[in-house]
Amino acid sequence: MKLSVLVPVYNEARTIASVLERVLALPIDLEVLVADDGSSDETWEVLQRLTSSRLRLFRHEKNRGKGAALRTLIPEARGDFVVVQDGDLEYDPADLVTMFQTAVAEDAPVVYGNRRHGEYRRSYERYYWGGQVVTLLTNLLYGTGIHDEPVCYKMFRRELLQSLPLECERFEFCPEVTARVVLAGHPIREVDISYNPRSFAEGKKIHWRDGVEALWTLVRLRFSRQDRN
Repeated sequence: MKLSVLVPVYNEARTIASVLERVLALPIDLEVLVADDGSSDETWEVLQRLTSSRLRLFRHEKNRGKGAALRTLIPEARGDFVVVQDGDLEYDPADLVTMFQTAVAEDAPVVYGNRRHGEYRRSYERYYWGGQVVTLLTNLLYGTGIHDEPVCYKMFRRELLQSLPLECERFEFCPEVTARVVLAGHPIREVDISYNPRSFAEGKKIHWRDGVEALWTLVRLRFSRQDRN
């Protein structure tokens, strides 16, 4: 079984090489697909210096958003399962091993990481509570029982992910893909993962308006006749 790791990246010249080195070192048969989403720093130059037969690079000339970068990569994936990896070091790629093993052993169509266990580390209180609200609304609207909807580590069977009519451009990828897999009748399995949050000074990019967009996306897709049919 093979894993496709999709890495949307924007202005992560300081961390992207370390992230990819750690991903490529995982004891998994995998490929890594990176989309540089119009970075204005040296991200693209750093990527071009990396050499691996398992690494494929794509580039947007202009910044379009995380969702747009992922939609560029999803059709290119060839693995049995696909997972999203951010270009920073907030998440530990070692956790992908457990998620992948769970997906394969249980033949699970969807596996999400779960940061909200034990001594959960927080970047900013407003983001912690914003994530709680998004998760709560997801559970209320879609009848799920998940703990961490906004988590980056989302793993899918490739055929399932490629079949979804995704329209996302920015950070609404998370609520859109969650809504669409649940509406399609697929359960979400969760696996506990670690989390090392970073600050805005360290490059954190998500803002409060992305939380509002996430909530609207969940409501819109839940009550859209087209998406229910």
